[in-house]
Amino acid sequence: MKVKKKVEVKNYDVYLLFKKGKPVYVGCSCNLNRRLSRHKLTKDFDSSYILKSYKTRKEALIAENSIIRFISLFGGKEWLNSKDIILQYDGLMIKD
Repeated sequence: MKVKKKVEVKNYDVYLLFKKGKPVYVGCSCNLNRRLSRHKLTKDFDSSYILKSYKTRKEALIAENSIIRFISLFGGKEWLNSKDIILQYDGLMIKD
């Protein structure tokens, strides 16, 4: 009799950390609760938001780097400091 092993599917979450509505960090993790616990020790933020979950780490890293580039292009603009603008970034807005 063969025993089948349970295969755990990992999702890689791309997330943002905010302080007073302004983005302060972009990251990706396959264990977001653990990652946020570590961030609480070293980062100053008051909220977090999961933008999207990906099936592969590579996809998540590509998305993370795209968001970082987007923010760095417009980082000095006040309108970018709104969560809504970032969440509407093309290709990354979560669709219900």
